[in-house]
Amino acid sequence: IIGQQPGHADALHLLGLVLYQQGDPQTAIPYIEQALQSIQVQESQNVKLLNQSNTHENLHNSLGECLRAVGRPKDAISHFKVAIHLKRDFSEAKFNMGLAYQQLLDWDRAVSLYREVSEGALLALPHGPVGQNMLMEARVRQCDLLQAQGKLVEARTCWEKGVRSWPTNALMYNELGNIHVHLGDLELATDYYESALHHGMSLAELNVAIVLELEGKTVESIARYERVLLGAKQAGLPYRHIKIKMATILPRVMPELKELTRLRERMEVKLEELIAEAGLPNMEVDNAEPLQFAFTAALHLAFHGESNVALKRKLHRVYSQFCPSLTTGYFLNEDNIIPQQHVVMRQDYALWDDELPRVTGNERSVRVGWVSRFFFQHDVGILSQGIIEKLPRPAYRVFVFIIEPREDDLVTNHIRRTADEVFLLPPKLAVIADAIRQQRLDVLVYPEVGL
Repeated sequence: IIGQQPGHADALHLLGLVLYQQGDPQTAIPYIEQALQSIQVQESQNVKLLNQSNTHENLHNSLGECLRAVGRPKDAISHFKVAIHLKRDFSEAKFNMGLAYQQLLDWDRAVSLYREVSEGALLALPHGPVGQNMLMEARVRQCDLLQAQGKLVEARTCWEKGVRSWPTNALMYNELGNIHVHLGDLELATDYYESALHHGMSLAELNVAIVLELEGKTVESIARYERVLLGAKQAGLPYRHIKIKMATILPRVMPELKELTRLRERMEVKLEELIAEAGLPNMEVDNAEPLQFAFTAALHLAFHGESNVALKRKLHRVYSQFCPSLTTGYFLNEDNIIPQQHVVMRQDYALWDDELPRVTGNERSVRVGWVSRFFFQHDVGILSQGIIEKLPRPAYRVFVFIIEPREDDLVTNHIRRTADEVFLLPPKLAVIADAIRQQRLDVLVYPEVGL
């Protein structure tokens, strides 16, 4: 058709959409641009449009989505804005613009747009399953971003609205469980995890086991982990990380000495069993960010009044076998591998020393960084705030890296006010490492170490 009628808007638009759906948005862009030009010419000549899908707003939305898909979110947003200006209740364009703002890490605008879609009029959505899927995804993305920003109360309200609309959605119950863990309501968290499990999310049982451990219900937690391990084996899923978590369970409430001794001996036996698996074929290895498994550092061993050297060495061997990147300087996150030269274990500060500002003569400020997610009414925040404030300037320049989710209170505000520079960072090792490295520090303080 295009060969015979190069300006055929219907064919140009449809071809562009087909290319986009086939994963080739770059090739789709010129076809949709040409369709838009053709529509403009037809309208200027008062030619009646045959296909209402080729209205200006639909073409701008299609073009914007292709531009977003090729990594041009700013250009995409300009087209989404035109589409929404032409059709105020254009939910699809609002949703797509939310994706573009999320791509730009402008989470506040993205949340606002997702909220408009998820709480807007149903008549503004595409018909059928497409509209319902968009509605649900807008809700999920809105809640996810609120949660990632540490706005836990808002996120809780968001997920609660979600489960009222989709009462069988296991993901939403599971996320409500996660939020209540952070809010300290472990009993309610367990209830939500059980609901997620009831609606088909097997991961939720692992979360129940973790919460039981947090509550100090060690025996019940081990029993749940056993069920999770059995289920993972039967389903053919990876399970070594489950065995590691089972092996490292320690009581949160100090038991009698006899029981404490038994649990320490159990931990040692389980760690030895895991170490012995190192030579077996097909042993599971996972170089993902270690934090995502929430493995323990066995902090509670410090309260047992026993030598923990042997247990800690065995724990080190288990972790290094499961996640070899911990010993090499390589880290893998969910998006990409960071080359070794990107995560440097040591630096030659002489390379940049001449570039840093001087205090007097040949002297310059010592650049000291503090990194934590506990810079609030917590031991870390309380014990750090005075040092951050009182380190003498200009001999020192203090950088504070606050890891989200964060809790803003008087301690947080005091630290933010008295530090020389403050950075709010997501809980991603790669992002945190980049931000810290860019400041060219002389000293980096991890205030949790030793507490």
